[in-house]
Amino acid sequence: MSDSSSTQIAAEVTTYLPRVGMFSQCNTSELRVIARHLEIREVATDAVVVADGEEGDELFLVLSGRVEARRGGQARLSFGPGDHFGELSVLDPAPRSADVVATEPSVLGVLSRSKLGLVFTGIPSVAPKMLSGLARSLRELIQADAPVE
Repeated sequence: MSDSSSTQIAAEVTTYLPRVGMFSQCNTSELRVIARHLEIREVATDAVVVADGEEGDELFLVLSGRVEARRGGQARLSFGPGDHFGELSVLDPAPRSADVVATEPSVLGVLSRSKLGLVFTGIPSVAPKMLSGLARSLRELIQADAPVE
């Protein structure tokens, strides 16, 4: 990867991270530190990113390309640039609930549980902001799913 593409990816990561609910309360300098801890993975079409039932401890951020979540071979969700998946696994490692497969060549930013721990050690203020952002995301999800009376 060239320096210019690395710089472009770093800028994309910092732009996309606030869309991840748990990072929505972080400021720009905190987001830059989080972005530096992401591993960049390039995946080919049809590559399995995560497998249903496999233990997982990583959050994925789609930087380019497209991936889809599948259960029983059926497409359930599609993720493109700026989308993310696996955010709960980075906090609470557990078996994955679906396969996620690249439907075209893709570039993913990956944050592991151990790298997130390094972020917490370096910038302790991120943890309460992250919990606040995660709580907000869960509240919105619950309210969206609640029946209207």
